[in-house]
Amino acid sequence: MKRLLISTVALLVPLVCLAGEPSITLDQALRRASTENPQVRIGEWATVAARARKWQAMSYYGPTLSVEGNALWWDEPIEFALVSAEDAAALDCTTMPAPFDAMCEGFAEPTVVREQHTTSITVSAVQPITGLLGVSQGHMATARLQQAAEMDERATRAEVAVQVVDAYFGALAAEQMVAVATAVVENLEAHERRAVAFHEAELLNKSDLLQIQVALGNARINRQRAIDGRALARGLLAVLIDAEEPSVIPEDISEDALLAPARNSTESAGQRPDVAAMELRVEAARAGRRAAAADLVPQVAAIAAWQRTEGMGTFSAPESMYAGVTLQWQVWGWGRKHAALRESTASLRQAEVGLASMRDGVDLEQRRTWDAVVSSWDSYEMSRVTVAQAEENHRLVAARFESQLASATDLLDAESLLAQARMTRLTARYDYLRAVAAWQRAAGVDVAPLPGTGDSP
Repeated sequence: MKRLLISTVALLVPLVCLAGEPSITLDQALRRASTENPQVRIGEWATVAARARKWQAMSYYGPTLSVEGNALWWDEPIEFALVSAEDAAALDCTTMPAPFDAMCEGFAEPTVVREQHTTSITVSAVQPITGLLGVSQGHMATARLQQAAEMDERATRAEVAVQVVDAYFGALAAEQMVAVATAVVENLEAHERRAVAFHEAELLNKSDLLQIQVALGNARINRQRAIDGRALARGLLAVLIDAEEPSVIPEDISEDALLAPARNSTESAGQRPDVAAMELRVEAARAGRRAAAADLVPQVAAIAAWQRTEGMGTFSAPESMYAGVTLQWQVWGWGRKHAALRESTASLRQAEVGLASMRDGVDLEQRRTWDAVVSSWDSYEMSRVTVAQAEENHRLVAARFESQLASATDLLDAESLLAQARMTRLTARYDYLRAVAAWQRAAGVDVAPLPGTGDSP
């Protein structure tokens, strides 16, 4: 069996290590995707934005400090005098009693109410009091949403990891399909040379030779299709890991790396990051509803201010300050706040229904993906026997053909059967590894279908 495996691997990897082309392992592809994949990077920035929203909500706990200043130029100053200049000249200040006799000379001087140029600066601080209830609930909601964004980022990384695993094994399978197709072409070319010799020696009919030549032409077409598929598979992997050029995938998967599923592991759905994110969104919706309810009560706030003015005349103090409390209560707003409360209630119910549905779906997905693991492993095990039987059949038919005991049709059937068995073996191998990755994501564990990248199931 080991000799059979070694010969199979030797057949499958002649095109893998092409000179001058980069190569990448699954572990390297997963690490690169964890930092360079566009979906992962979008998730990282979503987490940054959620963290910023949480800090915005926290800022409302403390007082808001504001500074306001202005400098104004009016069309004219505002001023007045007690008497006109003519009347002031006619006054006899000596006849007035004290202290008006001393003030008499200033009766004609204008009193400034507002100068033509005025400036002012005001520093104020407002601290919410009853509003702190709504602030605390808003902070709680944004904190939960930040945690949900972090869980979403983890879920995105897991989903991207499954995509990378699919693309990696798809590219590896495409690479080996090229090797299988090339081996078929080489075998048919050897058969054609023998058939031509037999035909020239009048040991083989022309129709049998033509069958082999037609089969050789079709095999060359299939090889070119396999080469095109390899380029497409490489390109898909390059997009997922944000590579400059497609990567050549080395065949580094030994038979020991494929471990049979030994147990049916049913991880808790709560360990899945997408489920955890939904639970956090339910908590955030509850906090949002409480914040909407808190907005219905009167809003009381403490306020303090300091003001300095220039150019406001004799009757205005150049500097002043005050402190106190303010109350604001929207008595009627056409049901705006009550509608907001109903909206937050509906959002909460929507989140709760979504969470229940997600949990049911997770249970079903875990069972389905585990069944796929077991089924694909059974197919892989059966493909071992199939390949061995097809190789032995091909060897016997080829020997009979050389001895003129089998027809060209028999030889072509054996060749086709062997190629199909080998491709089925490849498909079963990578279907199993893909199924393992999908089950790991469904179970909420690290996506690592090979021992070199993590634990196997």
